[in-house]
Amino acid sequence: MIKNDYSKKMAEEFTSLIKKIKELNKNNENPFTEIDVAYKKFLGISSGFANNISIIDLIKLLRTNMVPDGNKLTVAAKLLLEEGKICEKNDDISNAFYKYEKAFSLMYVVFYNNFECILNEYEQIGEEVTSLLTEYELDERTTYKVFNYYNITGNYAKADEYIFELINNFSDKAKYKNEAVNFYNNLLTKSDEELENGSLSREEVKDALKEIENI
Repeated sequence: MIKNDYSKKMAEEFTSLIKKIKELNKNNENPFTEIDVAYKKFLGISSGFANNISIIDLIKLLRTNMVPDGNKLTVAAKLLLEEGKICEKNDDISNAFYKYEKAFSLMYVVFYNNFECILNEYEQIGEEVTSLLTEYELDERTTYKVFNYYNITGNYAKADEYIFELINNFSDKAKYKNEAVNFYNNLLTKSDEELENGSLSREEVKDALKEIENI
């Protein structure tokens, strides 16, 4: 109970701090001091350190009992996301993309491993950062992770879009055709309700499977 109360308090404090950061940005005031405060308070590192360390080393750092911590990963992703939006607002596009990509990588780890997270809006954080990231041109590896993210989170229509992008835009067509066949066959094992929740119908899945076989 004590642990749950403490976690709830920390989540509320983080949400409040994010609100303050957004207000500062909205009012064209410098929010980076508050962002750095948030990094230090919730993660024990500075914004500069989080941005300069490699994504692999950052994931290794954000652990509890030697296991990546879903809450820490999500906090770091949210802060990177807010930094990215500020950069984009200031037309610093390369830095915005860098921060979005790093934030997405952290959220991908959370969803791929189904890590527990106490932040109420962690699913929305994943959706927002993925949506912002995909406005940019992505390399093959990131495109595959986006496809897999949408598949894991049940957004099958988006996953459908990105598996075709992988087949059409990258050289290893055979690999991604095989991935697509597995993806669509797996969808056919799901109920109509699950497919509908993922914005695909059973007929659309069957049609996509036929299209893949004819490529």
